[in-house]
Amino acid sequence: MKKIIFSFLVISGFFSVRTYAQEYGVSLGVHQTDASSTNDALSVGNVFNFRLGGIVMLPFTESFKFRSGLMFTQRHLELDMTTSKPTAKFDYIDVPALAQYQFNENFGLYGGLIVGFNVNHKLTVDNPPAGVSTSAKGVKSMLPLFQVGINGTFQDEFGLEVYYERSVGDIYQDAKDYSVYGINFIYLL
Repeated sequence: MKKIIFSFLVISGFFSVRTYAQEYGVSLGVHQTDASSTNDALSVGNVFNFRLGGIVMLPFTESFKFRSGLMFTQRHLELDMTTSKPTAKFDYIDVPALAQYQFNENFGLYGGLIVGFNVNHKLTVDNPPAGVSTSAKGVKSMLPLFQVGINGTFQDEFGLEVYYERSVGDIYQDAKDYSVYGINFIYLL
């Protein structure tokens, strides 16, 4: 009986999102990552990455919306050592839970929490100095982030958003204070 009730709730949840979602679409963007090093033998450099996924916006009132979706996000970092320049390649599936306030039908301000689930992590090092690990140890399998941004839509289907994102904790053992400045292009279906 519990399985039947659970199945009914899950199925009705999928239909209700599709029914009540006034806006859903795809998002593609680029962002620049930044972090500080926790290791004196290296420094962390900025890298441009990309983000791609689906978004859904559920209206509560005319001016307030809940935003969510699934996003594939690169969080790559360039590390600078005295003998080499390794690259830390971290890929995540992000699930945002954001609240959006609409000033008018074309312009809004949003913010909230994103939970990133690590799906890939590699560290490439050519000539590591003594004491520096050649594997990406301590990579967070789940990374909570705060995000704030502004967005605008044009002709009711095209949009652009600019955002800032900050991690709640270290992204992995050699990098802390992870943050992102980014821009996404949105196409609403």
